Amino acid sequence: MEANTEISSWVNFVISPSSKYFMSGGKFQGLLSINVLKELTPSTLKVSFTGVEKVHIKKKTIQTQQGQNNSQTSKIVITECTQNLFSELFCEKTFPFGIVEDTYSIPLEYQLPDIKSASLAYKSQNSEAFITYTIDVSLECQDGKILNHSQEVLLFPKITNKISISKESRLKICCANKGVVRFTVLNSEINIIPDKTTTIYLEIDNSNSKISFNALEAKLYYMLTLKTDSKVIEVIVNNILSTKKVVNVPCGDNLLSNSKIEIDLQIPAMNDRDIIFTTCGEFIKCDYFVEIEAVTDSRFICLGDFPDVKIPVIFTLVPLIEIENNY
Repeated sequence: MEANTEISSWVNFVISPSSKYFMSGGKFQGLLSINVLKELTPSTLKVSFTGVEKVHIKKKTIQTQQGQNNSQTSKIVITECTQNLFSELFCEKTFPFGIVEDTYSIPLEYQLPDIKSASLAYKSQNSEAFITYTIDVSLECQDGKILNHSQEVLLFPKITNKISISKESRLKICCANKGVVRFTVLNSEINIIPDKTTTIYLEIDNSNSKISFNALEAKLYYMLTLKTDSKVIEVIVNNILSTKKVVNVPCGDNLLSNSKIEIDLQIPAMNDRDIIFTTCGEFIKCDYFVEIEAVTDSRFICLGDFPDVKIPVIFTLVPLIEIENNY
């Protein structure tokens, strides 16, 4: 993140963070530079860390009035919820004799809260959702002048994701029983990181099935849930990528242990503002999943289970092992 500047008649503030992103529960470090352009009266400098969560949803409703013409009327209903996650003062410095014209550098360090509400910015035609964190600077002068400056800080989650997934699918074609196929995910945790490759290891036990499979289709997507209080207002599902892997799993056979399947997901690079992390706020929740489906020549499977497995994953910026080694 590039340093922001705010220029007033008296002071030029510059906050230079040590990193573009910070992990929740870690440390924020940076440098606050203050260029005083005009001598100031005795002053107090305060630096705070603030978090805000906000949802704004616009819905169009149509009402039909009973009568001879059954006339319809429509109206726009706007729902908005905002909550302050926290605001903590972590640096305070007094200048009892005023501040002369000069440039001052103040190191900043703050222990970030260990939370699951990661930075998030989502906007569509009818919905907006934000979880925003800022470093807020206030210089309060004795003569009543107050100079303010804010710098956004991007937080990604420190979330561990221990998984143990084994799923059976009971297969039927045209109401005829075709046995059972079992999927077992061998990964104990899966983190999705932009511009990196994530490998999923999968076993398929098809020994009790009468259907052969010739490919696996995998897709990565997120489910963004927006709500007010306890009421879900909107659910947005967005596919990130899809891939297909050719395999050969005959009926009565299996791919286990040394024959396990490796599915590589090449996560695309993303701009800072396009990244939506796994997050769990009061009004905003974003979950990521990888869904893998076994493909057969007989795609018509009725009254049975789909031969697929759904895997919850974490969208973050560092591998899980780095998180565990640092905490």
